[in-house]
Amino acid sequence: MSYDLFDLAKDALTNNIEYADQEQTNNRKEICNRCEFLQTSVFDKLGICGKCGCMMNKKIQFKRSSCIIGKW
Repeated sequence: MSYDLFDLAKDALTNNIEYADQEQTNNRKEICNRCEFLQTSVFDKLGICGKCGCMMNKKIQFKRSSCIIGKW
């Protein structure tokens, strides 16, 4: 089961958000930047995933989040 926006909202309401450490965040970012499904444009600095629709520069920061296609 993946960590989705509902889970994030629940964690935010209960003050229970856990953030990934810098190394994990950097590793995830490198993987996403090489992914064929990452959608970027001049106007989009967040990088939207073409599979899950998430803003990847935010999603990679949450410890419990994961790639929907199992890349991280």
